[in-house]
This record gives sequence, structure tokens and C-alpha cells, in this order.
Amino acid sequence: MKILMLLLILITFSNCRLISAFKVRDAMQEEKIMQFGFKREIPFRYEKGLIVVEASIDNEPYNFIFDTGASTIIDDDFAKKVKYKKIGIQKHKDTRGKNKKLKVIKINKVSIGGIDFSDIVTSISDLDKLKNTTCIDFVGILGANVMNKSVWQIDYQKKIIILTDSRDSLMQSSSRKTFDFYAEGKKTPKIRLTINGKYIDEVLLDTGSNGGVDLPEKHLQDIGITNKFIIRNTIISGLLSESMETSKTTIIPKLTLGRGAEIENSFLTFNKISQSALVGNRFLQDYLVTIDWKYQEITLVSTQKNNSSIYSTFGFSCRLKEQILVIGSLTENSSADRAGLKINDQILQIDEKNYRNFNYLDYCELLENEIEEKTNELLITVKRGDKEMQVKVYRTDLVNEVLNYRY
Repeated sequence: MKILMLLLILITFSNCRLISAFKVRDAMQEEKIMQFGFKREIPFRYEKGLIVVEASIDNEPYNFIFDTGASTIIDDDFAKKVKYKKIGIQKHKDTRGKNKKLKVIKINKVSIGGIDFSDIVTSISDLDKLKNTTCIDFVGILGANVMNKSVWQIDYQKKIIILTDSRDSLMQSSSRKTFDFYAEGKKTPKIRLTINGKYIDEVLLDTGSNGGVDLPEKHLQDIGITNKFIIRNTIISGLLSESMETSKTTIIPKLTLGRGAEIENSFLTFNKISQSALVGNRFLQDYLVTIDWKYQEITLVSTQKNNSSIYSTFGFSCRLKEQILVIGSLTENSSADRAGLKINDQILQIDEKNYRNFNYLDYCELLENEIEEKTNELLITVKRGDKEMQVKVYRTDLVNEVLNYRY
């Protein structure tokens, strides 16, 4: 059972009367890296489609989400443990369009792989919703305002990030695809996206998302495609909000990133509610990814074929809702959809595993131990209102069945 929880945790600073965007910008210009001539290998954990790295504050190590699509932010409970200088209060907006006033602070030093970053600007927020949704133990989000002072190479296969101040220290492959990006104030990277020779949008390179190449649904008419789609309805958790998202996924024969990096047979997803265009880890994990803020270039070296196995599925995922296990997403034309399952149906039992008495620890164990890939049939008991129902669901290859496409 694939657990699909697209975590859109992009943070954007907005103009407001509390403190100006210029004050935040000026504070970020004071951020700096303390060493020179370095190259470090940093192991990371890849959990629920997100990169988790270790960074030290006040000489104590903590887990952070590695998020190129965000500014740095820490949990409010964790903020009580660290020393910082307050800058002020400012409005923030997540990718669902929800606003919240957050405290903006400056941390004296953040160390990653023994490399010290000083005067780091961060915001403070309650991250419990994200932590509870993912069951990932982390204290904050390591954002682009830290990363933009060096070169980062992400090896998803080996689960290693190489941190260096010179891209010349990295091995270069002749098969690499290199393209430019734009980063205002050297923050979050935005990439020019072209499909069928037509410019579509500036997409955000967002390692804080476990999605692929995701676009707002409004771009469907811009592209003018008549493809079939894999359609999924999902409860989406953002940093500040939660909502129902309808996504449509298809395969594009060719898309172009930047001004010349052509990608063949790529999955492309259109989202009904989200207004953000982004490239997330589901796409990036097939590559060795190098991000160079100095020259504003990204390099991709293919490490595996596009992974279509995520669409070999029973057609549903689980989420925890008020201490009960429920259906959190449902894919149209999947076995689960044809069996009559609905989002928010309470899951009472899957095969021999009883979920009637369920708690957060059980939920985290379920996420950690997904149903074996070799399992092709499940017997599920759900409750809807006062009625219980039992159905069988089967693994379906939606790429071939819905899209009628074979690599």
C-alpha cells in the first residue's frame, strides 16, 4: 500500500506592516558561511519521499527536512531550547494560500557536516501537523537561505549529499543535463518549463515535496493535451492548512527544463487547488542532482529509469484522523475505487490486521512497514456511518491500464 501524502511546505515571505520584506532581505544578506575550500559527505534519510538531514545548533545535533523550496523554519517548542535574536513578526503564506503571523529570528550558527553557517534567519511555527502526518522526527525545515551559499549534490541512490564550495570538486558525467535556474536574492530556485515547444511556467525546485512535476490545473489548456489521466483525490497537509486535492497525472513524451535540458517520457501532474508549479522528489529521485547557486545551474545525471511502480497500486492510502485510521486518498479506476471505498471511510481491518483500536504509534508503525510489494490482493473492512462493509482490492498497473502506455 503506497502512502501518498504530498507535503507542500513552501514558505513565502509577504509584504505587511509588521516588519518589511526589506528588513528580512537585509538580515538574510548578513548570513554567511565560515569555511572555505571544503567538501563534505552528509548521509541523509529518505522518509515518505522527503530528505531528512542532521544539522547542529548550539553544538547539539537535530533532524531537519532538506527543503530547497522554502525558507528556514523551526518548530516553536524547539525554539525554546535555542539562543536567538528576534527580528520581528511577519505574515507567511503556505502553498494552499493560508496566511499566519510568525516570529522571525536570527540564529547565531547552524552546522551541517562540520561546515558552519552563521546569522541564519528563520521563522518559528507549530510543525506538529507535519510531524504527525509523516511520523518523521524533525525540529525544523532547512531552507534555501542556508543552501544558497554553496553547492549541494543529492545522491538519492546512496542517500548522500555532498556539500562543497566548488563544483569543480565534483565528478562530472558526460551524460549530464545542465540547465539554468532563477533565484531572486539567491533563494528558492525557479526553473523555466517548456512543453511541446511552448513556455508553460516557472516551476520551483522543491525537495520539500514528495511530488513529481506538478502544475496548477489551469495549465492544461495552455498545453492543449488530450491524454488520458490517472486521477487521484487526496487529503493534503500543508504547513498551515489542510484541504482536498484532485490531481491528474499523465505521461509527457518530452518536456524541457531551463533552456535546453530535454526530459523524455516524464510523468506530469495537474493539481486542481494548488497554485504552485514545482518539481519534487518523485521526479528528482531518478537523478544525481547538483544545485549550484553561484552559477545558478542545476545538473541532472540519470541513475534509473522513470519509476512507474508508484502507479502499480491498490488505489488508496491511509491517514490518521482524530485517532482513527481512514482512507486518505483514492485513485479513480483503481480496484479500491471500483470496490466502492470512499475517502474518510474508517479502516477497521486489512487482511488479518485489526485497526479498530488505533493510536498514533500504530499509525507510525503502519507507515514504516508498508504492505509488501508482492502482495497483490487485500481484504479490507471499513466503516461508513453505522455501516460496516468488507471488500477485496487488487493491485492495478494504472500506467498500462489507464494511460495505455508501456516503456
